[in-house]
Amino acid sequence: MNPLQVKKGEFKMIAFDSGQLRIARRNVKPRLKLKDVADRMGFKTAASVANRENGLTATSADELAEFANLYNVDVSDFFVYNK
Repeated sequence: MNPLQVKKGEFKMIAFDSGQLRIARRNVKPRLKLKDVADRMGFKTAASVANRENGLTATSADELAEFANLYNVDVSDFFVYNK
C-alpha cells in the first residue's frame, strides 16, 4: 500500500512547512544560530535564513537538500501531511 494512501481511493496531501526548517535547526546539537546557517549555506545574511524559516522567501529544492544535509535530517522532515 502506498504510504500516502489512507484507504483505497483516498490519499493524504503533503505540503512544505517552512516552520519545520526552524524546528530542525533548533534540534541540531550544538544548536546552530541563524548566522551559522547563513555562513554555511552561502547566504549573505542571517535574515535570509529567517525569511525562509518564516515562509517569506521561497526555498528551492536544492536549498532544502542543503538544509537537510546541514541539519542531518531527511528532506521529508520539512513536509507535513494535510488532512
